[in-house]
Amino acid sequence: MEKILEILILFFSFFFIAQAGKENVCPTSYCGSFSIDYPFKLQNSKPQNDCYYMNLTCNNTLGNLGQPIVNLPYSGNFNVRYIGYYDPYIVLYDPENCLMRRLMNLNLSSSPFKAIAYENYTFYMCPSDASPIGYYVFPIDCLSNNTNSTVATALAEPDTMLQYGCKVIGSWLLPVLEPHQFEFNGINDDLYLGWNSTSCKACQENDPPADTGGSEDNLWRKFAESPYFITSFVALATFCVICILQIIRFIAGRYEINSNIPTADVQPESATATTGPPRSTVEGMDESKINSCTELVVVSENRRNTGTESNTCSICLESYLPKDVVRSIAKCEHCFHAECIELWLRKNRTCPVCRTVLVDVEEL
Repeated sequence: MEKILEILILFFSFFFIAQAGKENVCPTSYCGSFSIDYPFKLQNSKPQNDCYYMNLTCNNTLGNLGQPIVNLPYSGNFNVRYIGYYDPYIVLYDPENCLMRRLMNLNLSSSPFKAIAYENYTFYMCPSDASPIGYYVFPIDCLSNNTNSTVATALAEPDTMLQYGCKVIGSWLLPVLEPHQFEFNGINDDLYLGWNSTSCKACQENDPPADTGGSEDNLWRKFAESPYFITSFVALATFCVICILQIIRFIAGRYEINSNIPTADVQPESATATTGPPRSTVEGMDESKINSCTELVVVSENRRNTGTESNTCSICLESYLPKDVVRSIAKCEHCFHAECIELWLRKNRTCPVCRTVLVDVEEL
């Protein structure tokens, strides 16, 4: 068993060393704890192949919480909140928390990104105390002040808004993930964009990326889709089973050793008993010898243990109950549960308490 355990440990060592030394065709780069995979890379990173990449920059002022940034040529920089490689889509947000203002002038031309869907929104300037404010539409804080509230809606009828003193600012087709995405709150909303399909056989087949953004579920999915997942799982399961068997074997061995040792070390009753012979290494007695050197005693109600002041079996440490049948050793009158002393004398020929020799070697 120990040899198998050693072999498995060596296998795991070589396996993970080999994985660590394996050349990564499309290596992962990091901005803080944010991992970046193909088709994205950091702008200063050199590509390892001839595939097309989309560049990101990294804001390192946040230390370990560095933030990836994407630049849209006509719309400026946006922070990256999440990258979904399997759908695929990217989630962006405005670092100044005024996304709706940025969307009014958004231009995706000359960028690799495209809108997933579009929704027509009409922007209004309304009195801050107008009835619809806070009920049907909500103000965009970064575009509002104490007297006027700017709102954007794809649902409200223009006649209704004008009835409450609102003025039309303009209408824009905004990129959305789902209908009415920006209907009620223009603060901290995210911009969802897709990108044109790319093709890099080496990256897509040999190094499939996982979604990023700090999700533990995505990290697990990346590992589960690895070609080495099954091998690793089988090896790990075998390793765990062998470890459990080793633990069971160790516990069983300790139990077997402890079962051969008296569970109590009662002090001898006389000086003669103290100097008695040590436990014999010779085999114990058979049934006839046990019967000849012990006698059965029934524990009475008034006197629990005949021949000794103790009311407890020195082998199992359990008290005698009325009507219990015990065995008394003829030579020293120590008493024990019948089954306890019989098991003891099958392996030994001395009293467990005082070590009195019950049968000499010659008698065996």
